[in-house]
Amino acid sequence: MKKPMKKSVKALLVVLCTLVFIGLCFLCVGIYAKHEMSKPVFEFPQEIDNQSVSALPDDKEAAYGYIARLYNAAITADNAEVSIHTDVRADGEIGLDGFSGSDADKAVYNRVYKQSADVIGSYYPKEENVKVSEAADIPQLGFEKTELLDFNAEQGYINDRGETEDGRYYFITFEIDPKSVDTEKMLGTEVFKNSAEELSTVAEIKTAEIEAEKFFAEFKVDRFTDNIVSAQFTRRFNVKLGLASTQTVRDMPLNLQLPYETVQHVDFMHYGLLFTERQIAVKPKDMKALPLEVWVNAETAKEDYSLTFDVSDDGVLSIDGDGVMTVTSGDEELVTVTATLEYGGKTYTDKLNVYVTLREVKTDEPA
Repeated sequence: MKKPMKKSVKALLVVLCTLVFIGLCFLCVGIYAKHEMSKPVFEFPQEIDNQSVSALPDDKEAAYGYIARLYNAAITADNAEVSIHTDVRADGEIGLDGFSGSDADKAVYNRVYKQSADVIGSYYPKEENVKVSEAADIPQLGFEKTELLDFNAEQGYINDRGETEDGRYYFITFEIDPKSVDTEKMLGTEVFKNSAEELSTVAEIKTAEIEAEKFFAEFKVDRFTDNIVSAQFTRRFNVKLGLASTQTVRDMPLNLQLPYETVQHVDFMHYGLLFTERQIAVKPKDMKALPLEVWVNAETAKEDYSLTFDVSDDGVLSIDGDGVMTVTSGDEELVTVTATLEYGGKTYTDKLNVYVTLREVKTDEPA
């Protein structure tokens, strides 16, 4: 009859087995790590810099020159569309001088004033996806370099996690001397005339003055294409009106001060195409979409434009009409893909280097 194994011996065996198991694990991990580290890793043999990227302006004079050039090019482009609309914000309290009504009456004035913002906004020019050459009311830049008070220029923006997003774009903002706004000209615009007409049922405008209190201009620029993507012009005003009541019940003079803000949005869509990476590495038998962006009118039918691809060695890879690439070669090769867009009487091209490699591909990011 066998004697029972002592508890101390059992414990020792458990410890030994555990140590052996841990040792084997470390050995396996070491072998795997050594194997992975010894794999040949593909690295791009050269940096490709055939994509001209303007530097981020570092002072307001350079920023103004950069934006003025791009904006003036955008508003005269023959291969772009534009959308324009204006928001009117009545976010203050009206000033009433000579008003003898109650506080409740004054509250009614303020409520009507705030509700009128959308109506006033509808008087401003509006365009939706109109060719730049056919748009009637594209705003000019509206300020000179000497009128700049301050500026800010950033590549992308910082999100809540402290990371940079939209790094493809420059965001450039100018603070402009509000005295640069031609307020006398504003009094002669259709916007003011229409607003006065709306008011004529209760009051006649005897005197009118507009003071500009602030002026900001913000621009979003695609730094890869050097195109203005969007512009926003924010102006804050105080309108002073001397009124004569047209209502016999309250035939009295009244001076009004109306603070309001206009935010004018201008969005551009430039036709063309762009490889968003300059070079990529792929493995034999891979199938993937090309890193390509194409811009045509959203309502354009496929037969209205031509998108073609040329490969410097068509025995290495093939590309279908949708830009999906299939690697057909099993050897290491370098080929150049040329994309060509024919649209609106113009031809756009861009190139991409594609490396086919048998080695491990560390990244597909551009060099």
